[in-house]
Amino acid sequence: TKNKPHYTFTFFDKDNQYLGEYSIYGYYLYNVYIVEKFRGKGYCKKIVSHAVKRKKNLILDVDKNNIPAIRCYKSCGFKFVKELKNYHHEIWGKKVSPTDVYRFKT
Repeated sequence: TKNKPHYTFTFFDKDNQYLGEYSIYGYYLYNVYIVEKFRGKGYCKKIVSHAVKRKKNLILDVDKNNIPAIRCYKSCGFKFVKELKNYHHEIWGKKVSPTDVYRFKT
């Protein structure tokens, strides 16, 4: 879907298997998801790089314990900004509980 300021991009491999997705709300990158069986194969970097090429000055929040995601974001040019304790972004919805996150930006 592409309804400004919200975008969701979904990715498939050459065999039309769902790989993952990401969403952007304004300059906020969120909902970066890679199907479990495709994790650790470079798809995160490809998908996040796609987001960075489409939109400059992105920010994102990541659970501070999600080391693979943090590695991916850093490899795509994101820089650590600050830690946010017990944080909840409005775009996450009411079903997601506040948590400790690291904020990154390009």
